[in-house]
Amino acid sequence: MKGCNVIAASVLSACVVPAMAQSSVTLYGVIDEGFDFTNNVGGSKVYELQSGYVQGSRWGLKGAEDLGGGLKAVFQLESGFDVNNGKLAQGGLMFGRQAYVGVTSDTYGKLTLGRQYDEFARALPILRRRRIRYMTLQGGEPLVHPKIESLVASATKAGIDCGLITNGWFLPRHIKQLAAAGLKRLLISIDSADMSEHERNRGLRGLEARIREGIAQAHAFSIPVYASVTVSRLVRYASLPETLNRLGFDAVTFSYPRREAFGSTSLVYDETSTLVDISRDELLEALSAIARLKKRFRVMDPSAALAEVARFVRGEQQLIPCIGGSKYFYIDWNLDVWRCEAWPEPMGSVFDLDRLPDQREPCNDCMMGCYRHASVLMHGAIAVTDSVYALGRGELRAAVGTLFQRSVAYSLWALSVEELPRAALTSLAGRNGGRRSSPQSS
Repeated sequence: MKGCNVIAASVLSACVVPAMAQSSVTLYGVIDEGFDFTNNVGGSKVYELQSGYVQGSRWGLKGAEDLGGGLKAVFQLESGFDVNNGKLAQGGLMFGRQAYVGVTSDTYGKLTLGRQYDEFARALPILRRRRIRYMTLQGGEPLVHPKIESLVASATKAGIDCGLITNGWFLPRHIKQLAAAGLKRLLISIDSADMSEHERNRGLRGLEARIREGIAQAHAFSIPVYASVTVSRLVRYASLPETLNRLGFDAVTFSYPRREAFGSTSLVYDETSTLVDISRDELLEALSAIARLKKRFRVMDPSAALAEVARFVRGEQQLIPCIGGSKYFYIDWNLDVWRCEAWPEPMGSVFDLDRLPDQREPCNDCMMGCYRHASVLMHGAIAVTDSVYALGRGELRAAVGTLFQRSVAYSLWALSVEELPRAALTSLAGRNGGRRSSPQSS
């Protein structure tokens, strides 16, 4: 129960014993106990206590000893236990959660030896508590990360659906292990409908064969595969369906070019490439071409989102504010949380996410596809939820005002007619013999 967590943590965290100047030892812990009620188990009601309802109960010791010259010796011993019976967790190990020693340096970082969590694994329960249920690993080439399968497995174990964006070069080598780790969706970057042109642009001769092999293996493991196409001078929209069908893609999603550097650590931009040096009229024509493509191939970009981006390009007022910072976040490899890649500063560390408030100030300052698509489809549902909460507080006028907005109606319409909410069902139908790349009727 939440009250128990706060009290226990506060009491145990207060037990700080100074060892000497510049050094410390801290006794800490968490007691987490939940109460479950199930109204029908074999015709009976069941009441039960559950240890570690939100996070595992534990106690531990951690400390640091100043060695001088910017060096510190550090240690941590952490033991998990069951509140209901006092038994040790982690297979009965005394310090089964963490047990390590190490040295930290102001100049060279940190070296530790022993049983310990990696930072990514530590972050996952925090993301889960924030009700984050979907994650996509991207940036550079994720498949060169030495622990990519472990990252996917950790996310899956935490109850987070994990996807991945890749150029496809190493996909045949990793797809079996990724599937076993629980990968839920796969996106492969495609620059051109002409695969020889795509290979030249990527500098990877033979890439087409690897992509085709990787997609076939992904489908064998029932993983849907989407092409990720950035609008550029290489894209011939009328020719895309034939290429994507031949390679075996289930659908395509588009992103929009950016030339300016982001405020965050994201590198999804190019300040010098002429391929993305696209005029206003060229970009508007590309958006129209994507809309027309929906009649020939499954396009995941909602029509309403394409219209919003077109309004942005034309300098017109947009209807839907971005959900970045409240329902959608960018987390970099340093585990800093950003409202979005374009934001000038991080919200804070992922380890502080429990204490970071949502950032819901309306923003329409960029045309990043992933945020635009999600915002259009989620805006209406968020408004309905906010209205219900307002009613619960007795604020009838606020509840009604939240719902009766043009933007809410626009979002709910998009949610009802677009392909994105039906992607899972369509993918399932495709695996059972249906045509994966069937066009939309809208």
